[in-house]
Amino acid sequence: MTAITSKRLTLEEYLKYDDRTDSQYELVAGELVSIPPESPKNVQISLFLLVNFLKFVPVNRLSAVTVLILVDGFYKETRFTGNTAIASTIFPELQVTAEQVLNAGESNVGDAIS
Repeated sequence: MTAITSKRLTLEEYLKYDDRTDSQYELVAGELVSIPPESPKNVQISLFLLVNFLKFVPVNRLSAVTVLILVDGFYKETRFTGNTAIASTIFPELQVTAEQVLNAGESNVGDAIS
């Protein structure tokens, strides 16, 4: 754990801190500490848990696709329904509607997305 700044920060200074990178930090005893990116193993575990959790969610109860975007330290939620195209800043070339995503499990995924 290595401090990024030599000066101790207050909570207010931490919340305003922006080094204009995608790096994430936490405040530990007034010191700004870099948070490492998720490891591939952690990503695999989270995807495994998500897939298994979704087995218990009734598909017919899903009516929208929600996309979260991190803005100024908070997640902004955008909901997509029906034939609305899903807009993603991470995958701008994505051309799929909310309806196609929600119906993908009911038919051949290739047919739903192509």
